[in-house]
Amino acid sequence: MEKYEIETAIDPSRLKTYMADGLKFILTTNTAFDNIYLFELFESDNTFTIEQKVICFRNGKPYLESKEVVESDSSIHYIYPFRDKLGDFVGSSLQALLSGTLQENSNLFATLNSEKTLDWIFDCFLEIVKSVRDRGNQLLTVKERNRIINEGIFNISTNFMEIETIEKSSRSKEKRPRVKAILEFIADYTVIDIETTGLVPEEDGITELAAMRIRNHEIDATFEILLNPGKPIPQQVIDLTHITNEMVSNQPSLEEVYDIFKEFIGDDVLVGHNIVWFDGPFINTKMPYSPITNKMIDTMWIARKLIKDEVRNLKLSSICEALGVHNQHAHRALSDIEATYRCYERLADYAKEQGKSIESVRYKNWKASDIKPELEVQTTNSLDGKVFVITGELGNLDRKAAFQMIVNRGGIVKDGITKRTDYLVYGEHDGYTTKYKKAVEMQKQGHNIEIISREAFFALIEYNEG
Repeated sequence: MEKYEIETAIDPSRLKTYMADGLKFILTTNTAFDNIYLFELFESDNTFTIEQKVICFRNGKPYLESKEVVESDSSIHYIYPFRDKLGDFVGSSLQALLSGTLQENSNLFATLNSEKTLDWIFDCFLEIVKSVRDRGNQLLTVKERNRIINEGIFNISTNFMEIETIEKSSRSKEKRPRVKAILEFIADYTVIDIETTGLVPEEDGITELAAMRIRNHEIDATFEILLNPGKPIPQQVIDLTHITNEMVSNQPSLEEVYDIFKEFIGDDVLVGHNIVWFDGPFINTKMPYSPITNKMIDTMWIARKLIKDEVRNLKLSSICEALGVHNQHAHRALSDIEATYRCYERLADYAKEQGKSIESVRYKNWKASDIKPELEVQTTNSLDGKVFVITGELGNLDRKAAFQMIVNRGGIVKDGITKRTDYLVYGEHDGYTTKYKKAVEMQKQGHNIEIISREAFFALIEYNEG
């Protein structure tokens, strides 16, 4: 297969460590999001090469394939990226990305990604494409829609899982603040929603901004205001939202009310439907020097995890229908917020009733490296120096407590599978998890990873009780 040799000024051992941790996929795009490219990184004797990858379809599901294979097999249905000419992405520009010499005025973005990130991209790829094309409909050209899809895909790669942004990337935090996405059910939070003149934050404006504060699962306070977007509202949007130009002509701008809005939401975790990809980034693009830094929970992501097979699509209207939630004034911010709040709470009840999990990518605001021994470690323990990863549920024992048991006995805990993993604890789960599949694959490659049940894990903990 065709691979391109590249040079890198990053310490080879450091780059190899990234790769050993699974960060071996490079996602690159330009600042206009005209093109997006995916490469797999390879290393042999400190020589680094890249191979271009594309997203294809097999048995109705997206999967990754090399560009060369796709070009030689007409039976493969290739779907992404939309434009596949490499241009400057191979050669000096990509070398600059990896070497950390990318200039501040460069028009390139890049991230290093793990297989876990790609799973998220595959999981939501079709939903993003459908969402953009449904919402854009008559308002956007094909080129404009593709740019929005590209940005959505790239934003996912910077929001989820084990991500390292390539050194000195021009993706400045001032220009593109990152959204902090988590997945969990909580009792106190604030739901937000916006209505806009279109889908492109650089060109469109916000016509309505609303928030609903929730305390102990109940509505505590609301915030709602119409805004002057600074440009005419297209007729198609008026037909959808019923917000007219006359209604917003004398209203304040976002800048005028933004401080009040931020005071209302405070440091709350924010909940919204499509908040991670649309509402959050849209607001932050409009207010880049005072971005929303709150953690965000997306009900679309939760619905995808819990009821994807029970709904036609993941639109808010479909989720409401499936959960028996009435949205009286759809596409008006406050009504959508109340519907989102009720869907979130019912999804929590559903998960509890069904015994399903929406395990957070950061395990409820903490990560494995945060766990420290609570007492002096006995080095005679058989767990001493062994690396553990956990996937699935461990009955009544939550993951943080399980990790604490491991480190108290001299073990090491990690969030993801690497070549240094000794044990994968496989708890209760619907189907095979990504961690499980990766561990099995690494076993086939000769790596000494042992997959143990939760019962075997408890026995191991008891054996090393002190």
